[in-house]
Amino acid sequence: ITSQEEGRAYLCLAPSQRVALLLNNLGGSTPMEVSLATRHAIKALTNDYRVQVCRCYCGTFMTALDMAGISISILKLDDETLRLLDAPAAPEAWPRCATVSDVPLMVPPPALPMGIDVSRMPTAPSSPPLLTVEQQRSVCCALQAAAFAVIRLEPQLTMWDTQAGDGDCGTTLKAGAEVVLADCTSYPLGHPVPLVQSIGCSLARAMGGTSGVLYHIFISAAAAKLNAVQLVSAPTAQVIADAFIAGAEMISRYGGATQGDRTMLDAMMPAAQTMRTAVLRGASLAAAAQSAAAAAEAGAEKTKMMAGAAGRSSYVPAEVLKDVPDPGAMAVAAWLRALAKAFELASTTLTTSHSSQNAPRHLEAVPGMCTRVRTCLSGVMGHWVGGGCTERRI
Repeated sequence: ITSQEEGRAYLCLAPSQRVALLLNNLGGSTPMEVSLATRHAIKALTNDYRVQVCRCYCGTFMTALDMAGISISILKLDDETLRLLDAPAAPEAWPRCATVSDVPLMVPPPALPMGIDVSRMPTAPSSPPLLTVEQQRSVCCALQAAAFAVIRLEPQLTMWDTQAGDGDCGTTLKAGAEVVLADCTSYPLGHPVPLVQSIGCSLARAMGGTSGVLYHIFISAAAAKLNAVQLVSAPTAQVIADAFIAGAEMISRYGGATQGDRTMLDAMMPAAQTMRTAVLRGASLAAAAQSAAAAAEAGAEKTKMMAGAAGRSSYVPAEVLKDVPDPGAMAVAAWLRALAKAFELASTTLTTSHSSQNAPRHLEAVPGMCTRVRTCLSGVMGHWVGGGCTERRI
């Protein structure tokens, strides 16, 4: 804009020169695009040309029908020109205020509470851990087993979602599982509430789309329920069951779906309810988790005969959905089964050699998979062929 080449003379702007900036929408640009261009223009004039932008007019002033683009005009100011620009004007389209604020363009946002800001992993409190070292190891192995179960199921989830949705369910859940695997050893494993919040941070950071939002809602609600209990020791099976059902109910509340709508809730809700019932009848955590996993698998299987009433599947014809399970529900059943097996192992005395013997050969080569995780995944292997689920016991 300061070129003085022959035939291209524009403006001769001296440092600290006062100017007015007019950024005009040629007709087809969106307000967001025009606002972004205005911001960059002000920054360029201020930082690169060292001039003072006293007035800025941003809007649609002269169009070329619906042309996409903008025009930028700069006017050198003196006191008289500035007075005339600020004088009252009759046209409604002319901005009433064009003063450029001297407030910094970027105002840092306020700090979010722990567990909500997914860019910051919650830290362990200074108080002693509520879980023993062995319990922490069991929790870590359970998380790894659940993550590996989802990763192994990704191709099948993707195939199902290609038929019943937009095809991204498998890759989205796999991305979340991979981040949990990468982060789990750095979680505050001895402190249940920050631990659950950390899982939510990992999932929210890695998972996009509706699944990422819903899983973060689920985790946040479960953490809030645990926090309300004011734990002084490891959470009981009753507390865990209550947190599980609180998370499932919050997905229903904010997601707008209910059991029977052909969503992840068709596996999650019966699992949560079954787990609570089992615990109330005196079942251990391991036994209640096994019952919950079985209920989730049964619920996921029922989605094959459901018409879509929520989510992407609601746009798919019923004849296309027939015999195709909901991928979100099947994923819930997969990670719940892995968790249930992990809880079962945690409640049983297993030596490392015994765990290694039970692990099938094709799992031994998986990088980063400890023997206990291999055992979790090898107890019951699910194989899905042509949309049907069959079990093979190792």
